[in-house]
Amino acid sequence: MELNLTQEMRKTLLAFLMVLLPLIVIGLGAISGVTSAGYYILSIMWFGMGVIFFGAMT
Repeated sequence: MELNLTQEMRKTLLAFLMVLLPLIVIGLGAISGVTSAGYYILSIMWFGMGVIFFGAMT
C-alpha cells in the first residue's frame, strides 16, 4: 500500500516522527519521574537518529 503525500505534508510527518515525538517522550519521562537511565538513553538516541535522517531526507 502506497501513501501519496504532498512534499509539505511529508516533511511535517517526518519532522513529527523523527524529531518532535522523541522530545515529547523525554519530556513525559521527566514529568512522570522515570528513573531508568535506559529510557533516557533510548529516547536521546531516537532523537539523534531522527535529526540525522530528517536532514538526509529533506
